[in-house]
Amino acid sequence: MRGYWIFPTLLFISLLYLVLSPQILLGILVICCLVRIYFLRNRLIWFWSFIFAIFALSWGCYSRYVDSQIQLPKTTEVLVNPNDVKVNGDLLQMRGTAGKIPVLMTAKLQSEAEKKGFAQITYWFTVTVYQDYKGIDAPRNEAEFNYQKFEHRQKGCNLRVSLGEFEINKVNENFGQRLLGLKKKFSLYLTTFPRYSQYFLKLLIGQQDDLLGKDRLSRLGLLSLFALSGMQLYFWLSMWQSLGARMRITATKVNIFCLCFLILIIFFNQGNVGLTRSAIFLAVSRLMMILKRRYARLDVWSFTFIAFLVERPFLLESLGGILSFLITFFMQVKKPENRLVTNVKINLLMLPVILQQVFVWNFLSIFLNFLFFPVISFLFPLFCLNLILHFPLFDQGVNFICWILYRILDQLSNLQFFEIVFGQISVTVALMLVLSGLLIFSKKGWSKLALTGLASCYLVLFLYIHFPLTGRVVMFDIGQGDSFLIETPFHKQVILIDTGGKVGLDKEPWQERTSKSRVETVTLNYLHSRGINHLDAVITTHQDADHIGDLPVLIKNMRIDRLIYGEGILQNKNYRKKVEPLKNTAKFIPVLAGQTVKIKGQELKILHPSTPGPGENNDSVTFLTHLGQLTFLFTGDLERDGEKQVLKQFSVQADVLKAGHHGSKTSTSKEFLEAVSPKIAWISAGRNNRYGHPSPETLNKLTQKNIPWLATLDVGMVYYEYNAFKNEMKSFKHGSK
Repeated sequence: MRGYWIFPTLLFISLLYLVLSPQILLGILVICCLVRIYFLRNRLIWFWSFIFAIFALSWGCYSRYVDSQIQLPKTTEVLVNPNDVKVNGDLLQMRGTAGKIPVLMTAKLQSEAEKKGFAQITYWFTVTVYQDYKGIDAPRNEAEFNYQKFEHRQKGCNLRVSLGEFEINKVNENFGQRLLGLKKKFSLYLTTFPRYSQYFLKLLIGQQDDLLGKDRLSRLGLLSLFALSGMQLYFWLSMWQSLGARMRITATKVNIFCLCFLILIIFFNQGNVGLTRSAIFLAVSRLMMILKRRYARLDVWSFTFIAFLVERPFLLESLGGILSFLITFFMQVKKPENRLVTNVKINLLMLPVILQQVFVWNFLSIFLNFLFFPVISFLFPLFCLNLILHFPLFDQGVNFICWILYRILDQLSNLQFFEIVFGQISVTVALMLVLSGLLIFSKKGWSKLALTGLASCYLVLFLYIHFPLTGRVVMFDIGQGDSFLIETPFHKQVILIDTGGKVGLDKEPWQERTSKSRVETVTLNYLHSRGINHLDAVITTHQDADHIGDLPVLIKNMRIDRLIYGEGILQNKNYRKKVEPLKNTAKFIPVLAGQTVKIKGQELKILHPSTPGPGENNDSVTFLTHLGQLTFLFTGDLERDGEKQVLKQFSVQADVLKAGHHGSKTSTSKEFLEAVSPKIAWISAGRNNRYGHPSPETLNKLTQKNIPWLATLDVGMVYYEYNAFKNEMKSFKHGSK
């Protein structure tokens, strides 16, 4: 069986995921595995393949059964690990278990002292929950991060609850709980270090600080650095071995000590996939040395993979999990080559996975992984020494070095020139490219014919994504706000109408939360998934925060060629401040009623404002444009007085009406509906918003006129697709309309 455990392992993976996420492609993989195993004609492999297959089917069915049996009473005791307590401004988030069922709890902290208490908590405790549990929200936009799937597949959590007043009760901790409490104490100890060194020191225990988040690392292509992390472990193990040799301790005893050390790492580290994978891999290797059993490294990889899948069945649905095991598998099967060639091949092998989940690839990643990995490896002894010698002068010296590294990463991450916005490829295509990459790159050297074929595949995909035959008009679900996108066929014109944003509330400094804007989580993700790296125009209808609050974030992350706004709004100080960064890079186009603005051939007929204004609701830029077989009327937050002005000046008819002011009763008058005579109305409003949008009065008027509507609070993102053969309106949740 030496060197052949990979075949039962591949069968185990294919069958497990066929049960958990049934797909035709997985069925094909199972058949391929069975055929390959059969032609090996090895009875021992047949036996273990049968055992692994039974185990995979049983484990998959059990996992699905457990998910279907989740039922909790209204009052429950939830046990919380102090390492699962997170504080963000005045938001408290806790993960715990009610019995054996994971739950996610959130609460609003009432004081700075309460915030400090939860941030520094080091003991296990229970929370009594009296509220009803709810499901975790699913994504409501295309290409939006699936937090529901993440919580379910990676954390095993399907339920959440928002706590009102609550109390915590300390529990009598067992030995294992006390050990995990030590991990929290160590994490708190790290917070006493200066800001920049703190981040790199946290890498030692597999934590990741917000200072250098995953987004920056993924943008720079440095995910492989952490997928292949474990450099800490190799450093520690080599140190133990050196000490053992100097003290003349037998190799077996040193291996036993190292095995115990690795088991502790696995126990303490339950979040970082790369570090845990490395620890399991090294632990299995050490166990083989202790037992004096010889196994191929590929066999050890197989054992590690199965051990991981037993604990985390959905491991391969996370980017970190895929990269960690894909890269290490490649390292086992590739031919020996120099480090630079290996690094290039690893980056090209990761590319399909990154394009499927991140949509953007940074060309610098090829060189950064090659240069940055040895730098971090070299500095780890210094970081470890800093953990022991914790005094101000040494701390500041290490912090200065870390500051230099941070500044380099920060500057490089902002260089958009090296970023290739490729777009999203399908899971099937990504899998085919990965398999092709494994076949090509596992051989020594480079095959020109194979590389040409692979490059041709990427070129065809790039052209398919960047020059689509189908156009789209999109109404994003960005909560209580407005944001629309126009994409014409071949991406000839790409126009964004408003960005959305949150209305700011006055808060004390300790209450301020660190969170991403909806532009980052929704708009930019969607644009990147569609291969869009710039906007031909951004139309700001008026100055309200729920329409343009996220404009600065968009400007920072996306090239904008034109800014269209109502005449007079530049007198508004807040608006002027938001658009200041575009002063030297974009063309500013003020508009008034009666103008026709052409954006690379796409005509926008401006209907409002008729006079310059400061950008209030009734100064909203209102315009008609024809897309596909439909005419769209966009109205911003235009209210009845503004609608009357439009009707006085123009004869207006449209197929699709964007209802003004989120469907408020102050907009969409009967006279306006009669004049426009739309076939359907689009309403952008947040779920459970405090304004009661859309108002019953507006919905009644639409019903009386037999005008159907699509509202984001009901169906999520709405989009109209069109080309020479297609004219279809869809919603993200409910499909075609």
